Amino acid sequence: SPVFAIYLPYRFLTGLRISDSLALIILSFGILIFSFLILSFMQKNYFSNLPSWIIPLNILIIGFSNVTLYFLRRPAVYGIAICGGTFFLLSAIYFLFRSMKSKSYNLILLFLSGMSMAFSVGARPNLLISCGFIICLYFFQNSSLLSKKDLLNVMVSSFPLVVSLTLLFLYNYLRFGSITDFGYSHQLSALDYDLFKSKFFDLKSMPFNSLVYLFF
Repeated sequence: SPVFAIYLPYRFLTGLRISDSLALIILSFGILIFSFLILSFMQKNYFSNLPSWIIPLNILIIGFSNVTLYFLRRPAVYGIAICGGTFFLLSAIYFLFRSMKSKSYNLILLFLSGMSMAFSVGARPNLLISCGFIICLYFFQNSSLLSKKDLLNVMVSSFPLVVSLTLLFLYNYLRFGSITDFGYSHQLSALDYDLFKSKFFDLKSMPFNSLVYLFF
């Protein structure tokens, strides 16, 4: 996804190859911008009694309480993918929020939200769970769940995601021979995937892996 969103447009417009460092900076600023837009929207529409200094303070906390600074010190492929997935997921949430309050551009905002979800999954396939959760929340927040309008909204927001998944599964099948193989077993690593693959997805490993993921 970052290739289609940043690398190719930059090459097309300038004729040069963008560095990973610059791409990471662009995505990092994009994360902060959409974080600010989401928080401002929520304060204006749902928490209007909060003091005005809350938003700048939260943005400051968000800016220094993530792994972006680490990635900026050592730009790498996975850093671009992680920041790209975060950027597109936040933009999807923002456009979805805006669509709830907009009457004139509702379908356009929903389509932009769906496109952002598609790009987020393209960057980090595990974000499909988050995208599915977001779509379900949008669907069930409406009182008339079976109305044609609500079904149309869900279809518009889901269509880019379905197309993205179809292309991604096709790519996996043509390159690795399986739609569910994202290349993990083919990457060079310090561990032998074939030797330890039974433990990677073992339910018994989830408590320890969750602890390491969240705090280390």
